[in-house]
Amino acid sequence: MPSPNGVVALCDANNFYASCACLYNPEIREKPVVVGGDEGARHGIVLSKNYHAKRFGIQTAETLNEARRKCRDLVVVRADFDLYLRFAKKLWAIYHDYTPLVEPYGIDECYLDLTGSTRLFGGGKEIGDDIRRRVREELGITVTVGVSFNKVFAKLASDLIKPDATVLITKENYKETAWPLPASRMIFVGSETYRKLLAMDIYTIGDLAKADEERLKLRFGKNGLLLKIYANGYDMSPVDPGAVPVNGVSHSNTLPYDATTPEEVRSAIYMLSEGVAIRLRSQGLKCNGVQIYIRDNEMASVIRQGQLQYPTYLAGEIAAKGFEVFTEKYRFVKPIRTIGVKAISLQDQFKMYQLDLFGDHTHRERLERAEQAMDDIRARFGKNAVMKAGNLGSKDLTGHLGHNSETNPLIELYDIHT
Repeated sequence: MPSPNGVVALCDANNFYASCACLYNPEIREKPVVVGGDEGARHGIVLSKNYHAKRFGIQTAETLNEARRKCRDLVVVRADFDLYLRFAKKLWAIYHDYTPLVEPYGIDECYLDLTGSTRLFGGGKEIGDDIRRRVREELGITVTVGVSFNKVFAKLASDLIKPDATVLITKENYKETAWPLPASRMIFVGSETYRKLLAMDIYTIGDLAKADEERLKLRFGKNGLLLKIYANGYDMSPVDPGAVPVNGVSHSNTLPYDATTPEEVRSAIYMLSEGVAIRLRSQGLKCNGVQIYIRDNEMASVIRQGQLQYPTYLAGEIAAKGFEVFTEKYRFVKPIRTIGVKAISLQDQFKMYQLDLFGDHTHRERLERAEQAMDDIRARFGKNAVMKAGNLGSKDLTGHLGHNSETNPLIELYDIHT
């Protein structure tokens, strides 16, 4: 358990992808810049933008065409995930100079437990300022550091002032600082949750802190009670360097053509599930559920999910559940442009679970060994050295979805918000 008088920081690299891109292209630093996907492969979305682009109202995840309509002189840079990972490792190395308790929240965000570090390096603000100075001088990019007495408020503090700032939320000032803010500013309150809170006349974090527990529980279940706990500053979750990613392992991609039949969707789900399964195994994880993301050709999107009978990192089981969720929970009306598969409810691969007395677990163990052997072959001879015969049926998708996503495995693992 963390100390009740702990010091927790959330270090957030400002406009991480775009900042790295501008660092290596000095001539574009003062121009509106976005990092985007491959428009030729229908991956034309904004992955990150600099502050010059933000002034034009450009948003992450909007299409590059939309961004160009807002800014005619927009500079679009192709993503370079090897570069981002290299810089992320340099950031993590700096953080570890202050504490061994570093928990990546994403490639560009990390929680740091500085409770013991204050005896060596000064208070939370002093450490935050020193981290910012070193990142500026050693890496040429900037970070914002939110400092508080728990992870929830440290995250909130890191979002209040950008770029290159150290922001404190303390036990003495959190009601004055945090409570007047919209409830949507708090972590775990997404757009749908916020919409439901507004319908309950809960507008601010302070409203949420004072809300009736029974009403929250009735509307959101136990998650409603957690939101109230967080709003009142009672979060005691530790900074865990070995924490399993909270958001799951995902792989999504825009299709080379709009899918119009369930069979085309099935092929895409199976290809994407292969990538998800490989990443689960590489991280020593299994999932207990599968989530699918569907966006049609008019850019309307939905997310649906289902639970698995057993925890798994087998591509076939992930894909079968994904396609089952699609057929049972999605109404196929318009052609589909983008599909995503996400492994959720993660656990360590060696964690014990209850077996079914009549299940063929010997067969599942053989499948696990087979997929691990495929991983070894890919490691030696390349990612496309071996694939399942079932994936060869869709010629246009092979190679397009398998290992050619806009997003990097590590980035997807932590579900980045850059």
